[in-house]
This record gives sequence, C-alpha cells and structure tokens, in this order.
Amino acid sequence: MIAASLVSGYRIYEAKEGLNIGTAEPVMLALNPSFANAVSTSIWQHSPSSLTRPPTGELEEYLPSEVFSPRNVILIVGDALRASRMSLFGHDRKTTPFLDAMHDSGNLHLTTRAHSICSESFCGLLGLSTARFVHQIPSTSPNLAQVLRMHGYRVELILGGDHTNFYGLADALGPYDSFWDGTMSNGYLNNDRAVLEKAANLPAFRGTPILMQFHLMSSHALGQRNEPFVSFSPVANYYLRHRLPADPGQAQEWSRNFYDNGVLQLDHTVKELLKTLENLGYLQNSIVVITSDHGEMLGEHGIFGHAFTVRQPALDIPLILMRFGFQGEPIATDRLPSQADVAPTILAELDIQPPAGWSGRALQGAETLDFSFFQQAEEIGLFDHRDEAGIWKFWINMKSQQQYAYRLETDPSEDQNVVQEVPYALRQEWMELLVRDRLRSPAVSEPAP
Repeated sequence: MIAASLVSGYRIYEAKEGLNIGTAEPVMLALNPSFANAVSTSIWQHSPSSLTRPPTGELEEYLPSEVFSPRNVILIVGDALRASRMSLFGHDRKTTPFLDAMHDSGNLHLTTRAHSICSESFCGLLGLSTARFVHQIPSTSPNLAQVLRMHGYRVELILGGDHTNFYGLADALGPYDSFWDGTMSNGYLNNDRAVLEKAANLPAFRGTPILMQFHLMSSHALGQRNEPFVSFSPVANYYLRHRLPADPGQAQEWSRNFYDNGVLQLDHTVKELLKTLENLGYLQNSIVVITSDHGEMLGEHGIFGHAFTVRQPALDIPLILMRFGFQGEPIATDRLPSQADVAPTILAELDIQPPAGWSGRALQGAETLDFSFFQQAEEIGLFDHRDEAGIWKFWINMKSQQQYAYRLETDPSEDQNVVQEVPYALRQEWMELLVRDRLRSPAVSEPAP
C-alpha cells in the first residue's frame, strides 16, 4: 500500500508539474520496475538478460596481452554533458574553470569533441563499454571491464543516479568487484555529493591495478544543484515545462542558465574527485578519461532534453584524457571520434590489444574509420569521414522516410538540409550502410534521379 501510494503520488505530481521525463529516465524505472521486464527503449526491443548472457564466441577467443602497462584507469562520465557548453571547448561562459586551468598547464593530453552513438544513457554507456555502435549491441565481444579483469584488474563502479533499475545496466557494465549507485545513498540519488563521499571512503591504493568508473549527475536536468554553483540566472529546469517563460527566447535563456550552472558544478566535482583519488594514491600511475553518455538539447529546433533526436547538440560530447606518472604516444585530434573509440584508446594507453570484435579504433593509431554511426528511435544515421573538405552527417527517419544531410563545418546548427545536393550514388551508399545490419529497420527506397 505504501509503495502504491508513492507511485500514485508521483504520477499526480508528474502531471501537475508537467515533468517531461518519460520511460527512458532512471527515475521512472525506479517507480515502475515493470518497464525493465520487457524493455522497449527508444532504440530496440530486447530482454535485459541478453546483455549479460554467458561468455561465448569472441569472449572465449580473446587472449590477454602477455606484456602490458598496468596503469590505473579512472573513467568519469558526466551525464548529458554537452561539449559546446564547456568553456574548455570555446563556450563564452566560464563553465569549466578547473579543466581550463588543467589545459593551460599542459595536463590534458587529449581535448576533443566527440559524438555519442545515441542520445540516451542506456546505449551511450554500452557504447563506451563495448566499443560498438547501437546496431551492434548486444555483442559477444568482451567489454572494457571484462578485458581489464582478464589482465588482473579490479573493477569498481561508483555511479550517481539509478543504474540498478535502469534496464539491468549495472550488470551490463560489469563484471565488477564493487558496485555503488545513487539508490544506495541516504539522500537524493542524483546528488554528486554522495559520489564524492563514497570516493572519500575508499581504501588507499594497494598496488593492484584498477578500473574505477564514476557517473556524475550535475549536468543532467535531474541532478541536484548545490550552492555556490548557481552563477547564471534567471533559471528554470526545462523538465518542468510549465515553469518556463512563454517567450521562446526567454525559455531558452533560462534553460541554458540552469544547464550551465550544472556544468560548472560538475567541473568542481571533477576537481574534488581527482584530489581525493590523488590523496589515496590512485593517480600515481594512471590515466583519467572524462566523457559523457550523450549531449543535451537546450531549445535548438524547439527541443529540450535528450532521447528525442539525433540533432548534433544531443550527440555532442567531450573526450578528455589525462596522464599521471608516465609519458605516452601522441593522440590524434584531427577527426571526430565516437564513443566506440574510447575503450580502444584506453587500452592503447595500457599497451593492451583490443578484442577483434570491437568497432572503435584507438586514437593513438593511424587506423581510422570511414564511417561512424548513431541511432535514436526511428532516426538512424552516420558520419562520413572520407571527404577531406569536411565531415558529412546523414540520417534517415525510418518512419517518415525523410532524409537529412549536413556539412557540419559550415552548418554546425544544422539549419540547411542539403540532402538534395548530395550525389545520388553517395546517398545510395549511405542508405545501404545504414540498413544493412539493422534487422528491425524497414526497407528504404530512394527514387531514381
């Protein structure tokens, strides 16, 4: 009766407040666990058990590297952290003063914008873990945690937010030696102060190499905003649509103020987290990677939030790498990486060979991909990296059959759809690539020129 009252009360609150959360957010799964039994995400239908099936195929065939560099790996994921809203990447507001200072002092060894493989947490986190694109998940290839455990690593997950009820994602990110998420905190599950408190209680480094993955919620609309990080005002949480001003320009301004405050708080949280890990000895010989699961729409094309679109702000994520205690190889920054490249890049820092089934490529190497892919609901697309003049972005809405093509260098806002200017043969090549491996996708036809 208590549980039913809580769910009913929240439903009334949701309706009253006009919350724009939906079934793709962890808070809704916490209140409605039945959503996770037969998941219908905005990407595909599957059973959560398919993500944690017994080892087969590529996993059994993978052989650990006999000689490697056992450095600690610290992976920090900022939920809904959009690169273009970070001063580190040119945003005109000082939203990332700590990371800016690290860059100016030469302590960031990779600072680049990347793209997520989708615009929601579930597939974005799996893309980071499995080094694969949406249509290739689930996979029998070892994920990052499995590869490192094969090399004697401990795996520790400290995740803000709810990963326990979120489609079985906690298990999919494993195996792990220790797990904690926001559902285990004494307060609000999306408060990054709890993540910092958990980190502060870690034992000192004992010599066994470790993968530590942290998930921060400060940049997410559900993340707790704490003083003194309310620097930009007036603000309104764009998940509470009825509280936004009626004027579209003001609504966007208030939403962006709210979001930028969250980015500022996340930057400070990263600073505190790294200081804690340094004091505990985890940074003596380590790499730190800071990235995101997806970007965020802040009123562009009339869209707020994520999980609704493949427009560029929803896919725009940072990729930052720091080295502590060693000198490494140069890392390429002249192309647009994807989430699938993150795990191979981490393994290259450790001199560990990646599994043969991974799609991503290490940014330290000369091998690059001609195409990288993304998908959200009915929208499936690709980036074509082959043209020296710039990157093509192309996608199809599988429901409406509408096609979109943009030159990101000259039209970063995606204002002018130039698909009709693309040569017919090139469009056909793109469409064949997009539908070839997607079993759930209907046939796509292109009229002859």
